[in-house]
Amino acid sequence: WKSLQPIAGGTRQEHSTGATGSKILIIGGMVNGDSIDKVEIYDTQKDSWSNGPPLPVAMHHPNIASVDDNIYVLGGLTGKTWAPTGKSFKYDATANKWVELAEMTNNPSGSSVLGVSGKIVYVAGGLQTNGANRTSGRALASYDIAANKWTTHEVLLPEGRDHAGGGLIDGVLYVIGGRLGTPTSTHGTTLALNLTAESPKWVEKAPIPTKRGGFPSIVLGKKVFTFGGEGNSAPDSKGVFPQVEVYDTTTDKWTSLPTLKTPRHGFQGTVIGNTIYLPGGG
Repeated sequence: WKSLQPIAGGTRQEHSTGATGSKILIIGGMVNGDSIDKVEIYDTQKDSWSNGPPLPVAMHHPNIASVDDNIYVLGGLTGKTWAPTGKSFKYDATANKWVELAEMTNNPSGSSVLGVSGKIVYVAGGLQTNGANRTSGRALASYDIAANKWTTHEVLLPEGRDHAGGGLIDGVLYVIGGRLGTPTSTHGTTLALNLTAESPKWVEKAPIPTKRGGFPSIVLGKKVFTFGGEGNSAPDSKGVFPQVEVYDTTTDKWTSLPTLKTPRHGFQGTVIGNTIYLPGGG
């Protein structure tokens, strides 16, 4: 692990990240229990930070995908009540501005699992909040970038899941670990959905060794990398994990890598080339 310049704007958690070229954007998040619209840009070549255009709608736990040097924000949670929003935007790196997209109107959520296949972004599960009632979603939706259109799919997760990890590799969408309703109800299951099948259905794969939620996951090659997370009940753990565990989709096996220098949760990462970046967290 290598330490880089800390986030210039100060500590932040429950944000998401995206990559465009050699730059990384950290978008939204939570400060003092409320959502923020702040965007900061990290230049990986200069190891320096600058401010980006604010997100049009302040969000925490935003759902973010990077596609063809553009960054897509596809809904998230807002305010101290964690109300879901389906408002969606594209960051145009060339113009350095946000462009509003079609809104996700069915089952908007935050902290979902995203996977990219060409020009289609899949959004699975996520946290749906109505007042004090926080529900882990089972829905699967997809956003067509070229058509600027949302589709709701009939296949549902076997059970609700939010704050999970995962991604899409070779036409298969993976949902790993996560929470069901509350921060302490963490799961270790790995679920896989073959999107190319005539009748897709979720199947269980090898469970993640350390069951947890609130962790970033990065797809690199045929593997899914997972970092840290929440739900640690060990004394003096402060509820968070240092574990780094990698799922190999070709062998259906997990391996462990060197742990995080600082255990954390409530953050997201991104990849440029073969390097994974993990800014912020709690």
